[in-house]
Amino acid sequence: MIFKHLFTPKWKHPKSQVRLAAVERLDTERDLSILNSIALEDSSAEIRKKALNKVNDLVLWWQVYKQDQALKEIAEQHINQAVLNTDSKLDASIKNEFIERYAPVKTLEKLAFAEKEIQVRVKLLKRLANPSLIDKAFKEGREEL
Repeated sequence: MIFKHLFTPKWKHPKSQVRLAAVERLDTERDLSILNSIALEDSSAEIRKKALNKVNDLVLWWQVYKQDQALKEIAEQHINQAVLNTDSKLDASIKNEFIERYAPVKTLEKLAFAEKEIQVRVKLLKRLANPSLIDKAFKEGREEL
C-alpha cells in the first residue's frame, strides 16, 4: 500500500495540494496531453483551472465551457476575448457556434460593430433585433450594410 504512492505520478496523488504543485511543475510542451486530461478530468476545479491557464488553448476552453459548470464563467471570458479579438486563432466553427448559441447580448453587440465580414454583421444585427443598434450601424456610414 505504501508503494502505491511512491510509483504514482504526483499529478495523480489523492491530495489536491500535491496535485496542484505537480501541475505547476509540468511542462506545457512535453506534458501537454497530461495537462489536457487534468484540465478536463481532475476532481478539483482549482486544479482544472490551473491546468487550463497553463495550456491556454481555445479548443480546450471551449470544451470546458460546454461541459464544466464550475469553470464555465472563466471559460466564457476567454472565449469572449478570442471572439472579439480579430487577431485570435479561434476556429471559425467554434466562433460561429458560440455566436449562434451561447454568446451573451453584450458580446453580440460589441461584435456587431467590430466584425469585418458584412454577412456576419447583418446576421448579428438581425439576431439582436435592436432598432437603435441597427440605426447606429447605418449612421456610422457603413454603406455595405
